[in-house]
Amino acid sequence: MLPDFMIIGAQKSASTYIQQCIAEHPEVYLKKGETALFEDQNNFNKKFEQFKETFGKGIKKKAYGIKRPNYLALDNVPERIANKIPDIKLIVVLRNPVDRALSAYYHFMRYGFIPVSQIHEGLPKLIRGEYKLKYPRSRE
Repeated sequence: MLPDFMIIGAQKSASTYIQQCIAEHPEVYLKKGETALFEDQNNFNKKFEQFKETFGKGIKKKAYGIKRPNYLALDNVPERIANKIPDIKLIVVLRNPVDRALSAYYHFMRYGFIPVSQIHEGLPKLIRGEYKLKYPRSRE
C-alpha cells in the first residue's frame, strides 16, 4: 500500500499541527512523526519496497498519508516521489519567511545546533554558514 497524500513545507511552518488535525479524522491514517524515506539515497529501492509492505498494514481507512516538510527543499526528492507515487497529492504548508527564519533561529539555539547568542549577532553568522564546521547541524 502507498500513501495517498504527503504533507511537505517549510521548516517551522506548523506542519506538525496540520498533521495532528488531519490525523483526528476517523477515515484518515496519517503515519506518526516524519517519513524521511525519499531523501535517503542509500538502498532507496529496497527501503521503498519495505515501506510499501508495512505502510498502513492492517489499517482500513479511506486515505493514508505521511509528513516530511524537508521534501520541499531537497533537489533529488521530487523526482523520486514522482517516479514511485505519481498520483500522490501534496499538502504544502508555508509561513511568512521572516517569521519562519526567526522561529528556526531560536529552535536551533534551543536544541544546541548553534550557540546561544543575540539574534542580531547569530542570525547573520548562521546565514553566512559560519557555524558549519563547529556546529554541523546548523545546516539543517
